[in-house]
Amino acid sequence: MTRELHQDEEIEFTEEQSVELDPTVQEVRSTDDREKATSSKQSRGRTVLKDLHLLSEEDRKPIILNARCQLIGPEPTLKSFKEFVGTLSRMSNLCPLNVEKWTDMDKVYKGTKERIWQYVKKRYLISDRAKKWVLQTVGADWGGFKGRLKRDHYKPYKTNKMRCNKRPNYVPSEHFRWLLKRWNDSKDQACVELPP
Repeated sequence: MTRELHQDEEIEFTEEQSVELDPTVQEVRSTDDREKATSSKQSRGRTVLKDLHLLSEEDRKPIILNARCQLIGPEPTLKSFKEFVGTLSRMSNLCPLNVEKWTDMDKVYKGTKERIWQYVKKRYLISDRAKKWVLQTVGADWGGFKGRLKRDHYKPYKTNKMRCNKRPNYVPSEHFRWLLKRWNDSKDQACVELPP
């Protein structure tokens, strides 16, 4: 089964308007706002890197590759680029969680990996030779993110109702419910009804 994700239309906007219409940027902003509103104790929180997600095409920084397609610099930009790539795996509109394996992503959500690559190219000046590395890194981070969700929001609770009540705000309800069903099935348990 293939699902189509929304494609942005080719319409010219001012820089401010285009930032407001970018659903990924909206997710970064709304996630950050929700976390501030629901946080009862002060903690460092998730890395969001809003400033990097809000970079305009004019402000893009270059990433240099060597002959083996390895990222080599410049060092400050390289560090922020690696952190930026890590944040992409947690953005549900770019990397939906309701997919079994990273290799199935384009089968379930057609064109997802290309959209991720285009999103990266809008924020950094980077050669197409780095595409494989970027997508492999996002895929590995995506798998790790799902594993941490299971560790922190599935295993500590005994019932799906408790798990749903403790669902992190940055994970869409539909995706979390899909994960719960998958994790319940993987334990060969009878799938318990999930609360609405």
